[in-house]
Amino acid sequence: MNKIMENKELEQDWVVYIGSVAEKPAAFRVDLGLAQLAPITDYFHRISITTNLKSPTEEGFSQESEYEEIYQIEDRISQILEDKGAILCGVVTREGEVCWYYYTQDKSSAEQVLSDIKTSDFGYNLETKISDDANWEAYFQYLFPNIYEMQGIQNDRVRQQCKEAGDQLSTEREIQHWLYFSTETNMRNALAKIEEFGFKILEAGEIDLENEEPQSEPVGFKILASKINSPQDIDDDTWNLIDIALDHNGEYDGWETQIIK
Repeated sequence: MNKIMENKELEQDWVVYIGSVAEKPAAFRVDLGLAQLAPITDYFHRISITTNLKSPTEEGFSQESEYEEIYQIEDRISQILEDKGAILCGVVTREGEVCWYYYTQDKSSAEQVLSDIKTSDFGYNLETKISDDANWEAYFQYLFPNIYEMQGIQNDRVRQQCKEAGDQLSTEREIQHWLYFSTETNMRNALAKIEEFGFKILEAGEIDLENEEPQSEPVGFKILASKINSPQDIDDDTWNLIDIALDHNGEYDGWETQIIK
C-alpha cells in the first residue's frame, strides 16, 4: 500500500460498476475510500496508462481469457509507480481498451518512470500521459459513480448481505424505503408522486429525534414507503425514488426488507 495511505490509515473501498462514456458501455473499478482525502495535498499530477485489449467482447470489455494478462500488467505498473509514491485511484475498460489512473506528487520522476514503462516488454503497447489535475477532476467527475450508480452499488451490497444470510433474492416481499425532506411542503408534494409509482405510504411526518429535547422548529420530514418487489429487481424502484426526492429537494436514504429463506 502507498505510504500516504498507511500514514492516514485510510481503508480502501474498491468497487466495480457498469456505466457509460459517450453513450457506450464502460466498466469502472474505483477506490471510493479516496474520496475521504481527495484532493490530496501536493498530488497535483494525474497519470493515465492505456492499452488496447487483444480480443475484447462485443461490449468492448475484457474476455475472461485475457484477465490474467491485464491483471499482471496492472500489478507490474502499480508496483513501479507506487514505489515512487503514486496512488492508483481507478481503472476504466471501454471500447476495447483499458486505462489506469494514478495521482502523483513528482511529475519529473513520474515522466522518467513512464518512459521506462513504455520501453518495457509487457506484451502490450502502453500509451502514457501526465496531466495537471490539482482538484482531482478525473477522479470525482469521471471515475466516481453518479448518484444512480452509487445507489446501484449500495443495492448490490445489501443484496450480498441478504445472500450471505441465505435469502432467496428473487422472491417478492414487502420492501421499505426511506426518504427525507427539509420542509413539510416538499414532503407533501412528493407523496402523490410516490404513490403514482405503486408505493404504499406507511409513514409521513416530522422527524422525531429520540432522547432529544423538543425542538422549536422541525428538524426535517420523512416518508416511509413500501412496495412488493424482490431484492433482485429493486434497482428501478430506488432510482425512481431518487428522482422524486431530487425533484422535491429531498434525499433518498435506502431500503430494508426481511430475509426470506
